[in-house]
Amino acid sequence: MTDTNNKPGLAENLILPVILFGVIGGLTWAVRGSSGYGASAGCVFAGVFLGTAWWYIARDAQSGHARRYRAGWIILAMTVMFGISGNRGWMQWAGFFDGIMYTNYGENEFVEIDRIYGFVWYFIAGIPWAGLGACGIAWCADRPIKAWQWVVRLTCGIGLAYVLSEVIYPQFPNFFLPLYQQLQDKYADLETNRNLFKVVRDGREAMIQLGLYLGFLGFEIARRDWKNVILISVVGLINGVAWSGLQCWKWADDIWGSNVGFNFWRAWETTGGISIGIAFGVAY
Repeated sequence: MTDTNNKPGLAENLILPVILFGVIGGLTWAVRGSSGYGASAGCVFAGVFLGTAWWYIARDAQSGHARRYRAGWIILAMTVMFGISGNRGWMQWAGFFDGIMYTNYGENEFVEIDRIYGFVWYFIAGIPWAGLGACGIAWCADRPIKAWQWVVRLTCGIGLAYVLSEVIYPQFPNFFLPLYQQLQDKYADLETNRNLFKVVRDGREAMIQLGLYLGFLGFEIARRDWKNVILISVVGLINGVAWSGLQCWKWADDIWGSNVGFNFWRAWETTGGISIGIAFGVAY
């Protein structure tokens, strides 16, 4: 498993970490998806386990090659960042993969929508959901920065999140809100069309998190810390692509049939967690 120079080989550097984080991600995200234990509380649970696993294997310097990201602060950073990631909604987009967007689920009112919207929004959602945790790990690198740089780092993320969610998002509804031109009257009456209210809310929350992620990433690019840039980018992009491709398991009907009683949401929660874990395993 190690070469003649006692340096970690492919197994220690990639294969085993991917398996480890994938299993942890799948288990903890499945718990997160259990009834009554979702949102931030469930994501904190996943963050603690993933952060502890990263710290535990990264602190082992027996090969004489200490890892850059090995501080105990990683556990706290991952916990906090995953808690932030979980403070959002995303169930409204799942129906897009079926070609429908509910305007009022209670009255079974919906409109037809192109499935591409599902791929786009789950890609947007998946990037920061895992990527913010990677930002937390990057902050714990053994390359300390000064207090004023911390201020700039946080300002980049929080500032861009504000601009995206509170300035650009409400100013350009045609760009962000699905079928806005066609459904302007319904979007104007969100009290009646409760699911459109959730679409608007979830989209704004997605912009907040994407802004945090891109702002923090932009700071690392500006200071040319390319290892942090790679870490944050790899985790975000892998999970964004995976979440989009999983399609909430809506494709399972074509394999097993719609009358099997298949639990799509549990399969989705578990594999969504596995993709998060794999992203961190590759980054490790």
